[in-house]
Amino acid sequence: MRTKIKDTLFVALVLLSTISQAGTIGGFCGTIDTDVLGDASIVGGYTTFDAMPFVDLFFSGSYVSEFDVFENKTQNSFLGELTQRYEVDDFYLVPLEAGVLVEIGLIDLLEIYCGAGFAYYILPSFTLSSNNNSFEKDVDISNLLGWWGKIGVAVGVPHLKVFAEAKYTSLDAHNIDIDVATDFFVYKDTIEMDFSNFQLLVGARLEF
Repeated sequence: MRTKIKDTLFVALVLLSTISQAGTIGGFCGTIDTDVLGDASIVGGYTTFDAMPFVDLFFSGSYVSEFDVFENKTQNSFLGELTQRYEVDDFYLVPLEAGVLVEIGLIDLLEIYCGAGFAYYILPSFTLSSNNNSFEKDVDISNLLGWWGKIGVAVGVPHLKVFAEAKYTSLDAHNIDIDVATDFFVYKDTIEMDFSNFQLLVGARLEF
């Protein structure tokens, strides 16, 4: 847990130390949707550096919270499809990302852009439990690697723009095998913790 927090702080300090050399700095917020944990809120910041005409290097850090419950469906040979509702305590995500953006100006002060790159998600240790107290397990998933792609539009005045974008992130999935107790029997369940997600984001940026 402490190591993961130190990783987050180190990357944040590196980003802050390079702001003075940035092509742009910005902040964003929005929603993130995962198959496993449903919707949550995301907030973060980013910086870009001019690499060549129309191409920028992109670095960002963000924070995702408010996950608390999800459903997992299991196909049992005797009982058919079983749906178990689980709760997660003290859970959050810290996405750290790097990549390349390509920007195309349409008219003055209006541009579209797209980009792709690598994602590194920091996860805490957390407690997974069922809503009827039939199961509880401490889970420690290693940090996740993946990739992302996005497309967006920005509009504004010189040195200041607002933007909206859609983004997809693909991450490695982890399976967790558990035994779930009911009033009459115990059955095995496999939970696929797949945090691949779709995001809708809005924000603002300063250009230097």
